[in-house]
Amino acid sequence: MAALFREHDRKNVNGAFAAGMSGDLPYSNFTILGFFLLQLAILVVFGLSIDPTLKAVLIIAMIAAVLGIAFFKFQKEHNLEWLRETWDLTKKILPYLFVGVFIAGIIEVVIPKRS
Repeated sequence: MAALFREHDRKNVNGAFAAGMSGDLPYSNFTILGFFLLQLAILVVFGLSIDPTLKAVLIIAMIAAVLGIAFFKFQKEHNLEWLRETWDLTKKILPYLFVGVFIAGIIEVVIPKRS
């Protein structure tokens, strides 16, 4: 992706997350690590084959914790910048994803399956 969008990143270096934010951030390493580990834990719990009620309770609790960190620990400007960067990345990746899935579907039909 970096090779494909090198020119775009050069044009948009001013203040973007990809280029690094200026100044010291008021977030501790523990806060940032906890934020990402909670997101990872949500993905892991989704994949577990445990009681659905327990799974729902765990996921709801972890999502509440992630939202709490996002709203109460991170600054609003940083959250908005993160959302803008996420939307920009989504707009870049989705066309390639759709084309890739389409081509994979065609290849699956064209190439016979081995028995």
